[in-house]
Amino acid sequence: MLLYRYIAFLTSVLSLIFVILTPDVSLAQMQFDEPVDDGGPLISGKAQRASTSRWPATRIFNSDIGGCTTTLVGPRAILTAAHCVENGTGAEMKHRGSWVTVTTCSHHPKYDGANSWDYALCELAEDIHNVPFEVINTSRSYPREGHELALLGYGCISDPKDPAVTFSNTNRALYGGIAPVVARFTDTTTYIKTTGESGGCFGDSGGAAYIQFSNGRREIVGVMSRALVASEGVFVGDTYISTTSHIDFVTWSEDWVDATSAAICGISLDAKGCRS
Repeated sequence: MLLYRYIAFLTSVLSLIFVILTPDVSLAQMQFDEPVDDGGPLISGKAQRASTSRWPATRIFNSDIGGCTTTLVGPRAILTAAHCVENGTGAEMKHRGSWVTVTTCSHHPKYDGANSWDYALCELAEDIHNVPFEVINTSRSYPREGHELALLGYGCISDPKDPAVTFSNTNRALYGGIAPVVARFTDTTTYIKTTGESGGCFGDSGGAAYIQFSNGRREIVGVMSRALVASEGVFVGDTYISTTSHIDFVTWSEDWVDATSAAICGISLDAKGCRS
Protein backbone atom coordinates (compact mmCIF):
# COMPACT_ATOMS: atom_id res chain seq x y z
CA MET A 1 0.00 0.00 0.00
CA LEU A 2 0.68 3.59 0.15
CA LEU A 3 1.95 6.10 -2.11
CA TYR A 4 4.27 8.38 -2.41
CA ARG A 5 4.98 9.06 -6.04
CA TYR A 6 4.18 8.01 -9.56
CA ILE A 7 6.46 6.37 -12.11
CA ALA A 8 7.53 8.88 -14.73
CA PHE A 9 6.84 6.71 -17.72
CA LEU A 10 3.22 6.23 -16.64
CA THR A 11 2.50 9.92 -16.43
CA SER A 12 1.78 10.32 -20.12
CA VAL A 13 -0.46 7.24 -20.16
CA LEU A 14 -2.54 8.52 -17.26
CA SER A 15 -2.46 12.22 -18.13
CA LEU A 16 -6.11 12.29 -19.15
CA ILE A 17 -7.11 10.82 -15.80
CA PHE A 18 -5.15 13.47 -13.93
CA VAL A 19 -6.73 16.23 -16.01
CA ILE A 20 -10.18 14.95 -15.12
CA LEU A 21 -9.61 14.11 -11.47
CA THR A 22 -6.93 16.50 -10.20
CA PRO A 23 -6.68 17.45 -7.40
CA ASP A 24 -8.67 14.53 -6.03
CA VAL A 25 -7.81 11.23 -7.69
CA SER A 26 -10.00 8.25 -6.88
CA LEU A 27 -8.08 5.26 -5.64
CA ALA A 28 -9.53 2.40 -7.68
CA GLN A 29 -6.96 -0.10 -8.89
CA MET A 30 -5.00 0.74 -12.03
CA GLN A 31 -2.42 -1.38 -13.80
CA PHE A 32 1.27 -0.62 -13.27
CA ASP A 33 4.34 -2.32 -14.60
CA GLU A 34 5.83 -4.51 -11.88
CA PRO A 35 5.29 -5.24 -8.19
CA VAL A 36 7.39 -4.47 -5.17
CA ASP A 37 6.71 -6.64 -2.14
CA ASP A 38 8.33 -4.65 0.64
CA GLY A 39 7.98 -1.42 2.56
CA GLY A 40 9.56 0.78 5.18
CA PRO A 41 8.77 0.79 8.91
CA LEU A 42 5.20 1.50 9.94
CA ILE A 43 6.29 4.13 12.44
CA SER A 44 6.09 7.76 11.30
CA GLY A 45 3.77 6.91 8.48
CA LYS A 46 5.86 4.59 6.31
CA ALA A 47 4.12 1.76 4.50
CA GLN A 48 4.71 -1.74 5.80
CA ARG A 49 3.37 -5.19 5.05
CA ALA A 50 0.40 -5.63 7.36
CA SER A 51 -0.32 -8.94 9.04
CA THR A 52 -3.48 -10.57 7.71
CA SER A 53 -3.78 -12.36 11.04
CA ARG A 54 -3.97 -9.00 12.79
CA TRP A 55 -6.34 -7.58 10.16
CA PRO A 56 -8.34 -10.66 9.10
CA ALA A 57 -11.45 -8.72 8.05
CA THR A 58 -9.65 -6.69 5.35
CA ARG A 59 -10.27 -8.21 1.93
CA ILE A 60 -9.57 -7.80 -1.79
CA PHE A 61 -12.63 -6.55 -3.69
CA ASN A 62 -13.13 -6.82 -7.47
CA SER A 63 -15.94 -5.44 -9.62
CA ASP A 64 -16.39 -4.47 -13.26
CA ILE A 65 -14.86 -1.10 -12.36
CA GLY A 66 -11.62 -2.54 -10.98
CA GLY A 67 -9.83 -3.80 -7.90
CA CYS A 68 -10.29 -2.20 -4.50
CA THR A 69 -10.22 -3.04 -0.80
CA THR A 70 -13.15 -3.91 1.44
CA THR A 71 -13.77 -4.78 5.08
CA LEU A 72 -16.02 -7.38 6.66
CA VAL A 73 -18.29 -5.56 9.13
CA GLY A 74 -20.71 -8.44 9.70
CA PRO A 75 -21.26 -12.06 8.66
CA ARG A 76 -22.90 -10.96 5.41
CA ALA A 77 -21.96 -7.28 5.18
CA ILE A 78 -18.91 -5.51 3.74
CA LEU A 79 -18.00 -1.84 3.52
CA THR A 80 -16.14 -0.29 0.58
CA ALA A 81 -16.09 2.90 -1.52
CA ALA A 82 -18.98 3.73 -3.83
CA HIS A 83 -16.65 4.52 -6.73
CA CYS A 84 -15.40 0.91 -6.62
CA VAL A 85 -18.66 -0.61 -7.90
CA GLU A 86 -21.75 0.40 -9.85
CA ASN A 87 -24.79 1.04 -7.69
CA GLY A 88 -27.07 -1.98 -7.46
CA THR A 89 -24.60 -4.42 -9.02
CA GLY A 90 -22.60 -7.33 -7.67
CA ALA A 91 -18.89 -8.06 -7.31
CA GLU A 92 -16.59 -10.58 -5.66
CA MET A 93 -14.50 -10.69 -2.51
CA LYS A 94 -11.37 -12.78 -1.87
CA HIS A 95 -11.73 -14.92 1.24
CA ARG A 96 -9.18 -17.53 2.30
CA GLY A 97 -8.03 -18.23 -1.22
CA SER A 98 -11.48 -18.37 -2.81
CA TRP A 99 -13.81 -15.80 -4.33
CA VAL A 100 -17.09 -15.13 -2.53
CA THR A 101 -20.00 -13.69 -4.50
CA VAL A 102 -21.12 -10.19 -3.54
CA THR A 103 -24.77 -10.10 -4.57
CA THR A 104 -25.62 -6.39 -4.42
CA CYS A 105 -23.81 -3.17 -3.53
CA SER A 106 -25.68 -0.02 -2.59
CA HIS A 107 -24.29 3.52 -2.83
CA HIS A 108 -25.15 6.21 -0.36
CA PRO A 109 -27.99 8.15 -2.07
CA LYS A 110 -26.02 11.42 -1.91
CA TYR A 111 -23.06 9.99 -3.82
CA ASP A 112 -22.95 11.52 -7.32
CA GLY A 113 -19.76 9.96 -8.66
CA ALA A 114 -17.37 12.54 -7.29
CA ASN A 115 -18.40 13.82 -3.87
CA SER A 116 -17.53 12.78 -0.34
CA TRP A 117 -20.48 10.46 0.32
CA ASP A 118 -18.26 7.74 -1.13
CA TYR A 119 -19.71 4.74 0.71
CA ALA A 120 -21.01 1.41 -0.51
CA LEU A 121 -22.48 -1.33 1.64
CA CYS A 122 -22.58 -4.74 -0.01
CA GLU A 123 -24.35 -7.97 0.82
CA LEU A 124 -22.58 -11.31 0.51
CA ALA A 125 -24.23 -14.40 -0.94
CA GLU A 126 -23.17 -16.45 2.09
CA ASP A 127 -22.32 -15.85 5.72
CA ILE A 128 -18.65 -15.63 6.68
CA HIS A 129 -17.67 -17.43 9.87
CA ASN A 130 -14.69 -17.50 12.23
CA VAL A 131 -13.58 -13.95 11.45
CA PRO A 132 -13.72 -11.12 14.04
CA PHE A 133 -15.70 -8.48 12.16
CA GLU A 134 -14.52 -4.89 12.41
CA VAL A 135 -16.70 -2.44 14.31
CA ILE A 136 -17.83 0.85 12.75
CA ASN A 137 -17.46 3.88 14.98
CA THR A 138 -20.27 6.40 14.47
CA SER A 139 -19.40 8.85 17.25
CA ARG A 140 -18.87 12.46 16.16
CA SER A 141 -16.10 12.60 18.76
CA TYR A 142 -13.81 10.63 16.43
CA PRO A 143 -11.61 11.32 14.75
CA ARG A 144 -10.41 14.75 15.79
CA GLU A 145 -7.55 16.74 14.31
CA GLY A 146 -4.28 15.26 15.51
CA HIS A 147 -5.63 11.75 15.93
CA GLU A 148 -3.49 9.19 14.15
CA LEU A 149 -5.38 6.77 11.92
CA ALA A 150 -4.30 3.35 10.71
CA LEU A 151 -4.91 2.98 6.95
CA LEU A 152 -5.21 -0.50 5.42
CA GLY A 153 -5.34 -1.49 1.77
CA TYR A 154 -4.32 -3.77 -1.08
CA GLY A 155 -3.22 -0.92 -3.32
CA CYS A 156 -0.01 0.19 -5.02
CA ILE A 157 3.12 0.73 -2.94
CA SER A 158 6.38 2.65 -2.92
CA ASP A 159 9.71 1.10 -3.80
CA PRO A 160 11.62 1.20 -0.48
CA LYS A 161 14.88 1.72 -2.41
CA ASP A 162 13.51 4.66 -4.37
CA PRO A 163 10.61 6.60 -2.82
CA ALA A 164 10.13 8.49 -6.09
CA VAL A 165 8.81 5.28 -7.71
CA THR A 166 5.45 3.65 -7.14
CA PHE A 167 4.54 0.19 -8.41
CA SER A 168 1.38 -1.80 -8.72
CA ASN A 169 0.83 -4.24 -5.90
CA THR A 170 0.09 -6.98 -8.43
CA ASN A 171 0.49 -9.74 -5.87
CA ARG A 172 -2.18 -7.94 -3.80
CA ALA A 173 -0.35 -8.02 -0.48
CA LEU A 174 -1.87 -6.09 2.42
CA TYR A 175 -0.08 -2.90 3.45
CA GLY A 176 -0.72 -0.43 6.24
CA GLY A 177 0.43 2.93 7.49
CA ILE A 178 -0.24 5.62 10.07
CA ALA A 179 -1.34 9.15 9.18
CA PRO A 180 -2.59 12.06 11.31
CA VAL A 181 -5.92 13.79 10.77
CA VAL A 182 -5.44 17.41 9.68
CA ALA A 183 -9.06 18.34 8.87
CA ARG A 184 -12.48 17.10 10.01
CA PHE A 185 -15.71 16.90 8.07
CA THR A 186 -18.03 19.91 7.84
CA ASP A 187 -21.71 20.54 7.18
CA THR A 188 -21.06 20.28 3.43
CA THR A 189 -18.70 17.30 3.23
CA THR A 190 -18.15 13.96 4.96
CA TYR A 191 -14.43 14.02 4.17
CA ILE A 192 -11.76 13.96 6.79
CA LYS A 193 -8.21 14.54 5.56
CA THR A 194 -4.97 12.88 6.60
CA THR A 195 -1.51 13.84 5.44
CA GLY A 196 2.04 12.53 5.58
CA GLU A 197 4.06 9.82 3.89
CA SER A 198 1.31 7.23 4.35
CA GLY A 199 -1.79 7.66 2.26
CA GLY A 200 -4.08 6.00 -0.21
CA CYS A 201 -2.88 4.75 -3.57
CA PHE A 202 -4.67 3.05 -6.47
CA GLY A 203 -6.30 -0.15 -5.16
CA ASP A 204 -6.62 1.15 -1.58
CA SER A 205 -10.05 2.59 -2.35
CA GLY A 206 -12.63 1.27 0.05
CA GLY A 207 -10.01 0.31 2.62
CA ALA A 208 -10.86 1.27 6.17
CA ALA A 209 -9.32 3.99 8.31
CA TYR A 210 -9.16 3.07 12.01
CA ILE A 211 -8.93 4.93 15.26
CA GLN A 212 -6.82 2.91 17.70
CA PHE A 213 -7.56 3.29 21.40
CA SER A 214 -5.08 3.01 24.26
CA ASN A 215 -6.68 -0.21 25.53
CA GLY A 216 -5.93 -1.93 22.22
CA ARG A 217 -9.43 -1.61 20.82
CA ARG A 218 -9.85 -0.25 17.31
CA GLU A 219 -12.83 0.91 15.27
CA ILE A 220 -13.44 2.00 11.69
CA VAL A 221 -13.93 5.76 11.32
CA GLY A 222 -14.06 5.99 7.52
CA VAL A 223 -13.42 4.65 4.04
CA MET A 224 -10.47 5.71 1.86
CA SER A 225 -11.79 7.62 -1.13
CA ARG A 226 -9.39 9.98 -2.89
CA ALA A 227 -5.83 11.33 -2.84
CA LEU A 228 -4.39 14.73 -3.65
CA VAL A 229 -2.21 14.80 -6.76
CA ALA A 230 -0.05 17.67 -8.01
CA SER A 231 -0.31 18.80 -11.63
CA GLU A 232 2.74 16.77 -12.63
CA GLY A 233 1.04 13.59 -11.41
CA VAL A 234 2.82 13.27 -8.07
CA PHE A 235 0.97 12.20 -4.94
CA VAL A 236 1.47 14.80 -2.21
CA GLY A 237 0.48 12.62 0.73
CA ASP A 238 -3.05 13.87 1.42
CA THR A 239 -5.78 11.24 1.65
CA TYR A 240 -9.50 11.99 1.78
CA ILE A 241 -11.61 9.62 3.85
CA SER A 242 -15.41 9.48 3.85
CA THR A 243 -16.08 9.35 7.57
CA THR A 244 -18.61 7.04 9.18
CA SER A 245 -18.98 9.60 11.98
CA HIS A 246 -21.41 11.61 9.85
CA ILE A 247 -25.15 11.44 10.53
CA ASP A 248 -25.75 10.75 6.83
CA PHE A 249 -23.78 7.52 7.09
CA VAL A 250 -25.48 6.42 10.29
CA THR A 251 -29.06 6.86 9.10
CA TRP A 252 -28.33 5.32 5.69
CA SER A 253 -26.58 2.28 7.15
CA GLU A 254 -29.47 1.72 9.57
CA ASP A 255 -31.88 1.75 6.63
CA TRP A 256 -29.63 -0.70 4.75
CA VAL A 257 -29.65 -3.12 7.69
CA ASP A 258 -33.44 -2.92 7.86
CA ALA A 259 -33.74 -3.62 4.12
CA THR A 260 -31.26 -6.51 3.95
CA SER A 261 -31.40 -8.01 7.46
CA ALA A 262 -27.58 -8.17 7.25
CA ALA A 263 -26.18 -7.07 10.61
CA ILE A 264 -23.35 -4.52 10.85
CA CYS A 265 -21.04 -4.28 13.85
CA GLY A 266 -21.44 -0.85 15.42
CA ILE A 267 -24.82 -0.31 13.77
CA SER A 268 -26.94 -3.37 14.64
CA LEU A 269 -27.73 -4.09 18.28
CA ASP A 270 -27.89 -7.81 17.52
CA ALA A 271 -24.65 -8.04 15.51
CA LYS A 272 -22.62 -11.11 16.40
CA GLY A 273 -18.96 -12.02 15.90
CA CYS A 274 -17.81 -8.41 16.27
CA ARG A 275 -14.26 -7.59 17.34
CA SER A 276 -14.32 -6.77 21.04
